[in-house]
Amino acid sequence: MKKYCFLTSLLLFGLLFNAAAKQIKVTTSGFTFSPSSFTANIGDTINFVYGGSSSHTTTSTAVPAGAATWDAPLNSTSTSFLYIIKVGGSYAFKCRPHASMGMVGSFTVPPVTKITVVKAKSVNNCNNKDSLQYKCTQSQPPFKVQLFRYGKAIGSVITVNDTMPFKIGSLQLGSYFATARGNNGTDAFTGTSATSALMPVPQGVLAKNIKSKTATIKWNHLTCVKFYTVQFRKSGVTTWSNRNTMGNKDSLNLTGLTANTKYEFRVASKDSANKIIAASKFTVISTFTTAASLIADNSSSPDFGSINKESLQKDILIYPNPAKNSFTVQTNGLRFNSAKLINANGVIIWSAAQNALSENNKLSVNVSNVAAGTYFLVLIDVNNKQHMQKIVIEK
Repeated sequence: MKKYCFLTSLLLFGLLFNAAAKQIKVTTSGFTFSPSSFTANIGDTINFVYGGSSSHTTTSTAVPAGAATWDAPLNSTSTSFLYIIKVGGSYAFKCRPHASMGMVGSFTVPPVTKITVVKAKSVNNCNNKDSLQYKCTQSQPPFKVQLFRYGKAIGSVITVNDTMPFKIGSLQLGSYFATARGNNGTDAFTGTSATSALMPVPQGVLAKNIKSKTATIKWNHLTCVKFYTVQFRKSGVTTWSNRNTMGNKDSLNLTGLTANTKYEFRVASKDSANKIIAASKFTVISTFTTAASLIADNSSSPDFGSINKESLQKDILIYPNPAKNSFTVQTNGLRFNSAKLINANGVIIWSAAQNALSENNKLSVNVSNVAAGTYFLVLIDVNNKQHMQKIVIEK
């Protein structure tokens, strides 16, 4: 979106310059430049031309800040030099061999107002309380400022009487830029600001319904947003995958994921009009780890018998989860004969002796030497019924 609007602004700016731009010929005549003093505009081209007799140069001696300097020969071999004006202000030039003889020149260029975004404040709601702060420089006040939303002028022209930052408030979400013209609007050209997107950043973002190959990314619903973009990638990978919602939704299902893998994700809200898209900043990066395919997608696997995940969540506490060096298992009224920690392939990597877990007792499981990944704690109660909980180990 920003790239599109920026290129559009540049195109309009370039067309304006091309329509008014001209070539100004400056010829060496004896030991003078002709003309030696003149006015030009941004976008004009100065054509320095060798007029015969002695060899000369055209060499800049003063240029405005940000303008390019030049030093070029003008003789029977190098008969011309072109200089395109890109910055407004005062310029001076000379012929190096003959400056002491008065072979000097100058020209002035009316400035183009520079309008800069000082601050763009986007409130994370739909109450039209967003604001933009700009300042105008590189010309003389008062400045005439016009605000645009999705490429169309909105509101009246604003008069700004100094070069201090000024605020435009009570804005609805969208893509904005502003134009400004100095000297009470009489400058030859208009300056254009960078584009700003005023969009609420999604809140309450989380991952749920995580399985081996799928997960649901959810966030708080906002009525003023047209759609959302979810970016996700495997941890350690630099490239993001993008998924857009079909309209204003509060969740998106991710499919085709890899089992037993840690993923990073983030979400941005978006709006659009006139083929321009306004996008919010992405949320901070969050993570989730997919389940191992052996367990999550087949909870009745014969390798583990009858597994009761629901009662485990109610009757015991496991913390912290994710774990790094160890985690604690605490019962809540149930008695367990034994416990084991298994990996995605069903291999037992830790086990507790019979009656290791008794009512209201705690058991610490050391996983400092266990590789990062997704594992499963299987508890067997006094009725020989199995209970399972997923454990994520991070390093």
